[in-house]
Amino acid sequence: MAVAAKIEIHLTGKLLRPVQLGCPALIAEAGGYRRTSAVCAILLDTQKVTVIETRNSVYSIQKV
Repeated sequence: MAVAAKIEIHLTGKLLRPVQLGCPALIAEAGGYRRTSAVCAILLDTQKVTVIETRNSVYSIQKV
């Protein structure tokens, strides 16, 4: 059985709290707020960008 690829979401915003495995990420962006599904992996975390994998998607967050 093939595993479906996760949706990739690219956005600009601010993480409202530190990302924790097993918990949703909270992101403030221009149009409001976003709560993700539970974080499965933190793929990259720098001063400018954070990339996380959740149960449903992969998020690339350009920090402001």
